[in-house]
Amino acid sequence: MNRPARAALFAPLLALTLLTTACPSAEPTPTTEPTPEAKVGPPKPWDTMSFDEKRSYMAKTVYPTMKRVFQAYDAEEFADFSCATCHGDDAKARNFEMPSPDLPELYPTGTPEQKALVERYKDDPHSVLVFMFNQVVPTMTELLGEAPYDPATHEGFSCFNCHPKGS
Repeated sequence: MNRPARAALFAPLLALTLLTTACPSAEPTPTTEPTPEAKVGPPKPWDTMSFDEKRSYMAKTVYPTMKRVFQAYDAEEFADFSCATCHGDDAKARNFEMPSPDLPELYPTGTPEQKALVERYKDDPHSVLVFMFNQVVPTMTELLGEAPYDPATHEGFSCFNCHPKGS
C-alpha cells in the first residue's frame, strides 16, 4: 500500500490519540478484550531484547495476532496485512524503527487538530479511531509488555509509539 493510500486509510486514527489522552469523557468503553496471545507479552522487557529477539517475537506472536485483529475489523481492507502495514514500505531500510513515517501524523493533546479529530469521530462506534482505541492499542500494549499510557505522567504505550507526532 503506498503512502497516500495508507494516509487516507489511517487518517481517522489521528482521533485515537485524541480520545486516549485529551478527552477522557469521550473515550469509548472497550467492547472486546485483547486476544489471549496478547496477555502473554514478550519473554523479557522489550527494551532489553536484541534486534533478532524482537524480530522473532514480532514474526511469531505480534504479526499473527495483529493480522487477526485488523482483519476482524475489516477483512477486505486488511486482506494484504503485512509488516509494512504498520512499519511502512521502507521498514527494512529503517531496521523496523518506530514510529513509522508512513503512518499519518497524530497531534498532541489539546491542539486544534487533535480536538477536531475527537469531535469528528467520537460518536462513530465503527470508526477506525474506536477500533484502534479499543483493540489495537490495548493489544499492542499487552503484546509488548508495556504499561498503558498514563496522561498524568505522559509515560506508557500510546499512539505515538507507532505514529509520528504532528507539529
